[in-house]
Amino acid sequence: MDRTISTSLLSPKVIHTFWSVFSSQPRGLVFLRHYMNHRQKGDYSELLVLAELAKQERRIAIPYGNSEGFDLLVQGRDGSWKMLQIKTAYKRGKRGNRVYVDTIRRNGPKGIREYPKGSFDFLIAVLPEESRFWVISFREMFGRTAISLPDSRDSGWGML
Repeated sequence: MDRTISTSLLSPKVIHTFWSVFSSQPRGLVFLRHYMNHRQKGDYSELLVLAELAKQERRIAIPYGNSEGFDLLVQGRDGSWKMLQIKTAYKRGKRGNRVYVDTIRRNGPKGIREYPKGSFDFLIAVLPEESRFWVISFREMFGRTAISLPDSRDSGWGML
């Protein structure tokens, strides 16, 4: 059975409606910062990535539940499936101009843990307030707890 979602489910009209509800200034940012818990922010980031991949007309599969080490599967341009881990980036610094993403997972009472080798192929860092994306290979982030994301970096969708 084909478990990929149809890009027609994420039509431009649906994406626009979703985006206008959650990102209208300033209500969207206030909602994102103050009324969403960590899980909801992560879900929102995943939806932004899904919308971006749908715009690119990519085939997408979503694993059932949260037990996998990855959030999404996307079919690469070469036909192979890539495992993606989606992480919400955040701004920090004296002027709030530095963007970071944590490359670890928090598991409640189990504490903070690194992802084991092979958990996923790419980490997609999302800065939801600005709808910005960074594609980072697993090799590039392995062994680090956080990455400072360059302001000028190309989003890297071509790596998928």
